[in-house]
Amino acid sequence: MSNTTHGRFRAGLTFGIMAGLVALCIIALMSIRVVRDLRLLETANSDNLQWTVTQSEVEYLGMLVEVDRARLRETSDLSDLRRRFDIFYSRMATLKEAPSASALVESEDYRTALNAAQRFLDRTVPLIDGDDETLRASLAVISADARDIRQNMRKLASTGLSEFSKTAEERRKDVAVTLFRLAVVAIGLIVALALSVVHLFRLNRQKVLRQKAMVQTANRLNTIISTSLDAVIVCDAEGRILEFNRAAEIIFDRPAAGVIGKNLLKTTCPPELRSGFLDKLRRYREGENPRFASRGRMELQGIRRNGDRFPAEVAVQVAHTADGHIFIIFLRDISAQVRAETELVQARDQALAGERTKTEFLATMSHEIRTPLNGLLGNLSLLHATKLDGRQKRIVENMVKSGELLLRHVSDVLDITRYDTGHLRVDHVPTHLDRLVRDLIDSQSAIAAAKGTTLSWRWIGEPMPWVESDPDRLLHILQNLIANAVKFTHDGHVSITAESMHTDEGGHEVLFRVRDTGIGIASELRATVFDDFVTGNTAYDREFGGTGLGLSIARRFASAMGGDIGLDEPDGLGAAFWVRIPVRPTDPIAESTTRKQTNDLQTSTIGLNILVVEDNEINRVVACEMLQAAGHKVTEANDGKAGAALADRTRFDLILMDISMPVMDGRAATRAIRNGGGKSAETPIVAITANAMAEEQAAFLEDGMDGVLTKPLSDSALAEITGRYAVAESTENTPLSDADHRHQTRVTFGEEAYEKLVGKFIAESKILIAELSENGTLSNAQIERRCHQVAGSAAIFGATAMQQNLRAIQSAAKGDDPAAMAVHLSELGLIWEKTKLSLQP
Repeated sequence: MSNTTHGRFRAGLTFGIMAGLVALCIIALMSIRVVRDLRLLETANSDNLQWTVTQSEVEYLGMLVEVDRARLRETSDLSDLRRRFDIFYSRMATLKEAPSASALVESEDYRTALNAAQRFLDRTVPLIDGDDETLRASLAVISADARDIRQNMRKLASTGLSEFSKTAEERRKDVAVTLFRLAVVAIGLIVALALSVVHLFRLNRQKVLRQKAMVQTANRLNTIISTSLDAVIVCDAEGRILEFNRAAEIIFDRPAAGVIGKNLLKTTCPPELRSGFLDKLRRYREGENPRFASRGRMELQGIRRNGDRFPAEVAVQVAHTADGHIFIIFLRDISAQVRAETELVQARDQALAGERTKTEFLATMSHEIRTPLNGLLGNLSLLHATKLDGRQKRIVENMVKSGELLLRHVSDVLDITRYDTGHLRVDHVPTHLDRLVRDLIDSQSAIAAAKGTTLSWRWIGEPMPWVESDPDRLLHILQNLIANAVKFTHDGHVSITAESMHTDEGGHEVLFRVRDTGIGIASELRATVFDDFVTGNTAYDREFGGTGLGLSIARRFASAMGGDIGLDEPDGLGAAFWVRIPVRPTDPIAESTTRKQTNDLQTSTIGLNILVVEDNEINRVVACEMLQAAGHKVTEANDGKAGAALADRTRFDLILMDISMPVMDGRAATRAIRNGGGKSAETPIVAITANAMAEEQAAFLEDGMDGVLTKPLSDSALAEITGRYAVAESTENTPLSDADHRHQTRVTFGEEAYEKLVGKFIAESKILIAELSENGTLSNAQIERRCHQVAGSAAIFGATAMQQNLRAIQSAAKGDDPAAMAVHLSELGLIWEKTKLSLQP
């Protein structure tokens, strides 16, 4: 321990001893003084009260003597008697009212004696205060009463003295306790003082160690600051530079010696920014809290000695020192980072622009390819319906197969684009797995038989026939695997199995396996078999064709459904593919009646008046001939403007509207028809488009269209559309809803958007029914318009009965037929309740 430490210790110890002695003396003096004061105070009070108690008996006896003298007429003057009575009265009042006598009053004997004396005084006062004659006449009574309380007065005096003795003893004990406590306090103070001395010594030692640590910390901090890669600058509240580390010298190209003491802003800040910071420093000196401090990192501009500017990341902190407030600025040159971010943003923008261009290109190509395909396949369909010989039929059928193959290729490319851009929708609807796989096997059985190959299908373990899944995506995956197995197998066997399994999370999944005894897959292709455009053989003379997109699309579909797909190692000839798809078990549902509904609708819609708006002459002719062959009356328009004009003049039962047309496109024409108030303003409008992108189809419906029909057209598709939007005379035999159409709508919009649209449809239906139930609330024109709006929504969700009932109410309102309207309104409530239940998942 150093001499300095010893000196501080001795000084602390001496100070502690002297402080203890002084404290002890003070406590002793205070104790003596307190005891003395207490004794004096208590003695004065008790002596006065004791004297009064004893003197009260003396005064009583003196008063009794004067009474006897006056009664024996030894004196004619009664003033001495009155004086003696007053003195006795005063003594008794003191004993009764004095605060120091409160302890005596608590004694039963004392209180009894005192009350007896007080009663005597109360009876005698009126006589003493009366005239002499009255007083003289009452002397015998007064003397008798006075003698009656003699024993009470003696008891009063003796009881008082006894109580005083007890009180004095208790007070002595209290004083002794007080002194003991005072001594304990004194000892405690001495101990506390000793502990304080020890604590002061420890604090002194800690202070010495802390000072040493602070010196070491300061040295380390200076080393850190001087070697920091970020500039560290310290300035005072006036902006004068106090510290300028090595990194700051490098960044600003200024030596520290040349900037210490100079203004920070003039040294490091561009001229146009200085006034703002000077104003902030001024407000800070005036007491305002600096907002630029403690805000984290800010991006500002700095300036080097040569005038070059650079982006900097700056953080400012405020510290309080003995010399005043200082600002610590941490600055980092981020020129390289900003350049990298700029290049990254440019690359991102270019990538996004490329994706947009790709999407737009695919949408355009979809339209441009599907439009001539529509004309080709439509004309082939019409040609096939004419009288042809066998050779001609084979040629037409081959052309149809080629067109359908081309259409599948276009669809494959669009599916890849949807997945890669995040627009691929996956549905979850009840699906019969047994039926789905059997249908696939039936479709491939003829090709397999031609190759001498057999097909088999079975469940491994407990079957799970009904599940919630996306049947379209699953069908595409399995169809690709089974078709490939059949294509590459001659005189062999293809087996398809399914196995229901439980996942670790408690869910369910189905594992499909497709095994064949064909040519198998080369080892060098196994790692890339699920990549795009991988065919295994690109030679012109290859035996098996294909684009190489089938398995890559299957992989994308499996991933979108939350599953996986893969290829097992061969255990012999052929290949073994598997696909694992998450599912949810569900209850069986009734068989779809869509085909029966469509046939019924075809029968009930013969003779509709239909407007076809299409700019492509071939497609227009094909559509018109198909519709006319079905017995409909058809009117043609070659652009949207002409179609809108015809719809304004003529009441059509249905309008088929192309989208991409010159002069006025189909969306604009639809808005013009809906807003024009013409004769066909309420007529169902169905889009005919080659654009298969879901977002575009959703936009068509928002424009006021009632449905979408994708090119190329077919007889069955046109028959289903004409039947769905026909206005029937009654809804009694109308199917409640079209589950297949509702499923297609769900797939088109996606699960989330579909649920939102269903909620909106339910809300607007409730409002309409409430409005229709209030008689006289809506005019016929309002009823017509509102029913048309909700009927369009009902058509989107396949609510056939609801749609046709609203169309009937709409027609009744337009024809001002209250009787027919009342009939249909009476049916609406029940239809709506059933429809609402059918919309629930």
